[in-house]
Amino acid sequence: MRRLQYRNEMEIRVWSLARTGHHAVMNWVASMVGEPVHLFETLSLRRVFRDPYDGDPYRTRFNTSDFVLAQDPSFGAIYVPLPHMRDWPEEDIRPLRLRRKKCVMYSYLVNHRCYYHFWNIADSVQNRPYTLGDSRYKYDVVILRDVHNWLASFIASGSREGGSENPQLGICLKYVDFWICTAHEFIGDTQYLPFEGFEKVCISYNQWFASRKYRRQVAKQFNLHYSEKGMGRMSPIGRTSFGEDRANARGMRVLERGEMLEGGHLRMYREVLDSRPEAVELSDRIFGGEGK
Repeated sequence: MRRLQYRNEMEIRVWSLARTGHHAVMNWVASMVGEPVHLFETLSLRRVFRDPYDGDPYRTRFNTSDFVLAQDPSFGAIYVPLPHMRDWPEEDIRPLRLRRKKCVMYSYLVNHRCYYHFWNIADSVQNRPYTLGDSRYKYDVVILRDVHNWLASFIASGSREGGSENPQLGICLKYVDFWICTAHEFIGDTQYLPFEGFEKVCISYNQWFASRKYRRQVAKQFNLHYSEKGMGRMSPIGRTSFGEDRANARGMRVLERGEMLEGGHLRMYREVLDSRPEAVELSDRIFGGEGK
């Protein structure tokens, strides 16, 4: 029997909103792979041409593992240093593209209207056989955080789209709608994922952060040997919304964000949740009222 040739042993595609804690989860998963992971972080869905290596003009050097390692060399044990290759000629990219890899990981932030339509972007990589190559194991990963802590972090961090440390109400409502869309996919009300040949893995950030037993279950879904060594790793790409010590990620009050808001941020938080009761109902259904 002819042995199938795979360019990648694992392919992990992550879907999440900003402020979900997805960087921490990704760092932890990558730390268990056993070899440094080829990471393509925060890709855009705004263009038809979606090549993780060079096809995304919205991606900057701050979203590359090369930048991560320059800020914190210890991440060299987790990620392969990859530069920003947007303007590279294909002949320079090709050797890296065709290299055999233990794991390739790439992520998409929920920040555009097309996210409502998973069916239009189910295979987010154009010309997959050449661009990424075949993978033995493929995972579509959806990461969700309860709406209360997520929204508090979103408001506290400010919105890039709003251009202010105090995001506008309309922007907050739009992103809560994205949260609702993600929640429906998370619990199976919609089933746009996984793409053909992928296995869907849904990760509750709340449970992942709080429960070692849950983390063991998640590691098993990836067929990875469970380890805690990647816990508490916050990369320079990820940001803390409340100015806490990045070196003490495990000590952050990530499940108590609503209690940390005050003033205009607190008023915005309450107004948004009052305007989107569906989000509160879904969060209660999934997380049991956590974060209130």
